[in-house]
Amino acid sequence: MSDSLAFSSLTASEKGKLRSELLWELSRMIQRYNGGTGDSIQVEKAEAILESMLYCVRVYLENTPSAEKELHTVPGEELFRRGLGKVENMVTEAEILYREVVNTRIPTDLISYNITLDEAIPGFFKTYNPQFAAHENGALTGSLEYPLLRNGRSRGGILYIEEYLEEMQKENEFCSRYKKNYIRAVLLLHGKKHGLDYREMVVNIPELLLEQERKKAPGTKSAGARQGEKEN
Repeated sequence: MSDSLAFSSLTASEKGKLRSELLWELSRMIQRYNGGTGDSIQVEKAEAILESMLYCVRVYLENTPSAEKELHTVPGEELFRRGLGKVENMVTEAEILYREVVNTRIPTDLISYNITLDEAIPGFFKTYNPQFAAHENGALTGSLEYPLLRNGRSRGGILYIEEYLEEMQKENEFCSRYKKNYIRAVLLLHGKKHGLDYREMVVNIPELLLEQERKKAPGTKSAGARQGEKEN
């Protein structure tokens, strides 16, 4: 916890107070996790719940302009509750964003793209647990196959899926400038080059489209390529 709560603006006594408040809140969360039947729990699970709580606190502080003030004045348990509320709201917002991404999806037979959009991401929303595992990715682990042009996986939980969907929406919009048959042709050529069925490749579609544009104009970048790079 010392490393997780190493906020430079807190004094040693303030850090100790915050730790104590969060540990008391942890005991309440363990009771809730056990359905009110007691506070006996495996150490690993208790650590995971605490990590989830700290994740919620950080999400809240990163999204409030009064973070410095609240860190000094708001009790640890209240910081967690506000953070949990923020995470839950972000889940709702991400579900709306997901529907927008589906509505602008790239018309392609690329399996990794379609499985990610139709199965992996819905699986995240079905299994994500903000209350006890906000920092984890639920059913997403190992199943998000489609690589994005810019994909930072440095943070887990709702922060990760939000970032992934925002980038996917940008890439869908970029690809909407190209006809379905052209996208298929670019994928087909790439597959033939590597002796693969293009539908089974794990590749980023905008990256291949930009590469094709550069080949058309050696030494220069087309307007579409420059705009695509700017957006991505």
